[in-house]
Amino acid sequence: MPLATRMEIRPDSATETSPAQPLSVVAAFVGVALIGVASSVLPLGSQTPEEMAVLLGAVVLCATLFGFAMRRRGQPSVLHLLAPLSFLPVVAVTREILNTPSSGTASMVLLPVLWLALTGTPRQLVIAGACSVLTLALPIVLVGPPTYPTGEWRRVATTAAIITLIVPLVQRLVRRLSFERIRAESTVGHLDGIMRGTSLTTMVSCNLDGTIRFFNVGAENLLGMTRQDAVGQLSMVSLHDPDELSDLATEFGVDTPLEALAALAHSDQPNRTFRYQRAGGGSVTVRLTLSVLRGDNGAPSGYLAVGHDMTDEMEASRALEEANNQFRRLFTDAPHGVAVLDPAGTVLLMNRALRGILGLSHEAVQGASFAQFGPGDRTIRRHLHEVLTVRGQSVETDCVLVNQRGVEVHVALSSRYIEQEHDPGDVIFVNVVDVSERRRYQEQLSHLVDHDVLTGLANRRRFDTELGSRLAGHRLHGTQGALILLDLDHFKQVNDTLGHDAGDQLLVQVARVLEATVRRSDLVARTGGDEFAIVLDGVDRAGAEAVAAAVVEAVAELATGLVGVRRRVRASAGVVTFRAATEQNADLLALADMTMYDAKEAGRNRYAVLPEGGGNLPRMGVQLEWQRRIEEALEQDRFVLLYQPVVDVGTGRTVSAEVLLRMLGDDGARISPARFLSTAERVGLMPSVDTWVVNKAVATLPQLRAVRPGFAIGVNLSGQSLGDPGVESAIVAAVAQHGVQPGELVLEVTETVAVQDVSLARDFADRMTQAGCRFALDDFGAGFGSFHYLKHLAFDYVKIDGEFVATMADSEIDRTIVASMVRITHDLGKRAIAEYVADAEVLRLVTEAGVDLAQGFHLGMPVPLDEFLAGLRSADRQEV
Repeated sequence: MPLATRMEIRPDSATETSPAQPLSVVAAFVGVALIGVASSVLPLGSQTPEEMAVLLGAVVLCATLFGFAMRRRGQPSVLHLLAPLSFLPVVAVTREILNTPSSGTASMVLLPVLWLALTGTPRQLVIAGACSVLTLALPIVLVGPPTYPTGEWRRVATTAAIITLIVPLVQRLVRRLSFERIRAESTVGHLDGIMRGTSLTTMVSCNLDGTIRFFNVGAENLLGMTRQDAVGQLSMVSLHDPDELSDLATEFGVDTPLEALAALAHSDQPNRTFRYQRAGGGSVTVRLTLSVLRGDNGAPSGYLAVGHDMTDEMEASRALEEANNQFRRLFTDAPHGVAVLDPAGTVLLMNRALRGILGLSHEAVQGASFAQFGPGDRTIRRHLHEVLTVRGQSVETDCVLVNQRGVEVHVALSSRYIEQEHDPGDVIFVNVVDVSERRRYQEQLSHLVDHDVLTGLANRRRFDTELGSRLAGHRLHGTQGALILLDLDHFKQVNDTLGHDAGDQLLVQVARVLEATVRRSDLVARTGGDEFAIVLDGVDRAGAEAVAAAVVEAVAELATGLVGVRRRVRASAGVVTFRAATEQNADLLALADMTMYDAKEAGRNRYAVLPEGGGNLPRMGVQLEWQRRIEEALEQDRFVLLYQPVVDVGTGRTVSAEVLLRMLGDDGARISPARFLSTAERVGLMPSVDTWVVNKAVATLPQLRAVRPGFAIGVNLSGQSLGDPGVESAIVAAVAQHGVQPGELVLEVTETVAVQDVSLARDFADRMTQAGCRFALDDFGAGFGSFHYLKHLAFDYVKIDGEFVATMADSEIDRTIVASMVRITHDLGKRAIAEYVADAEVLRLVTEAGVDLAQGFHLGMPVPLDEFLAGLRSADRQEV
């Protein structure tokens, strides 16, 4: 309810506070009273001093009471009644002094009544009226005629009638006017306070000429200027952007900016967004409502502009629009598929990438069920159901989509249910990533993990897993099966003469032949360089023999159709049934390997079978016995080292020695490595043997250095030890333990071992060089492409194959070959060592060829360490 309405004043209420009057009204009443009294007593002279003193006292009392009443003006007090009533004694004294009741002083009794009619309450008015009537009536009653004739009652009646009938009307009229004035002032003050105190809304009004006449706090804050700067100083037009007003004038077809604002105010759509110019520079965006101000006659008197600061909202709107645009760009141009579905799974939006995956147009997918893009299974439906179940959480599923061509596309779905109040309501946001390529890559990786890269057959890992599984089935359920281990004969000659590419091609051809020979349920694996394995399921010995015979024959037929050295390639196979391996209580693979070598020793191009019933083939028993003896020699330290001197041909001085391995028999005799190393290699014991040799040989270096400082030893490593972590650790630990200096330990690796895996040999050489070792390439010249591989291998010494050295005295060709090898070795910055120097003539020839070092029976036989040290001391004494 408006303030003015709530503050209604009822003039006829006796309990209401009397309206306060301005000093001008007080002055008017005082002036009339003084004039009335003065006109009654003038001219002076007819009054006695006593009468004048009483009159003056009455006047002073009246004036004093009025003074006190005026000081407490606005506060309730009895003085507001006594002050006007004190004037009645003045009237009574004046009449008595004049002794003329009919004089004009009688009319002055109305002054207190009129005063209280204007300033007092109704109750005070009644009291004043009664007192005024008594002032006229009491003299008539108490004094009577002739001073106060009976005719004075007419005056009393008239005065009483005026006081009773007319004066209350005057009071009600005065109080109504006072109420309206108060209400108007209150309303105006309230509205002015609201308009001036509103800080979030700008209110600016102007005259018809545009001059600002009102400027509230909100406008001050927004535009950076005070009310004093704007009111009467600026035009409303100056607050606006000129370009906007120019466009507005063009829109309404008017000439001036003020006319444009006026036209907008008179239009049916007075709301617009404008830019207001700030006093300190810059602008703010406001939503402005223009209205016409009208006077009492209804004619326009000005314009009111009410504005709301839209700057933050506009910035937020622009930011939101930019975010929406960015989302649309991200959604449309996302590299992976994105779809927006309603809770029922219907497509609301689908981006370009997902439509590309499906091969469909925008029209074809809009409104379609997302589940229909699946191959007919319920994977997508289950996925969407889970999304609805776990609302707000991300759900991921791998599934298949079918594109327009009917091709299945493997995808990964990641979906989330999103609740939102605005349109289009709750949605399901789906990310779709095409994982077909990744799936193919994973399948390829999975294939590579279990398959040989060259032949596509199962690799050693897959072979071991399958063999273990089938052996477990045999032990648990007694199922039959067999293992065929197959090795290609003369395959090395293919690599040495035709190169590794030709060898690789032959391996692939053999793999295809093996696959074609066996059943699909059988496993064919490549377990090594030219070694293959076939795991037969559900066959007895006879069945395994039949397969082995067919395999050997198929390889022979393949080779017969080839040319050159490849025609010589054949296969040797070892066959062991699961039952025979169980009866032997030995490792199936080791048994098959030894059986295969039985076939090789029997003439190659054949197979050998381990008989069932616990019996052994003769050759098989020998190999098993050698394996046992090697293992015992390692455990019981029944190996010994011999040292063969390596001589500097320029000085004739022994500068190093090659460490050679021998096994001690039960009778203490030394057994040649030719009798047991092949078995050690076949059963995988060579890393252990090489570790034993490294530890023992390096431990003797301090003794050798004590006799001849800087002395070096050469230790041979097998192909199985090349890159073996255990052997590498043993070398590094021995070098550190015995303080081996760079160059004192030479690791010798045969050329054929090194070229089998050049990268492995090079990396191994690099790591061991960092540990302080040197390298020698042994038996150089024995393989095809020796010079080609030499430049790729980081070796310090080249040991020329003894077959060329031993026959130099009889062969010009061998002398030429040796001289060429030495020259190339020197050109590469390496040192050449000649082996198999058996007599003085060969020594002379290798010296002429330029070799740096030589060894052989002519220069020194392999001997135990004590004997070798004695020889060094003896030579040193002879030099002295």
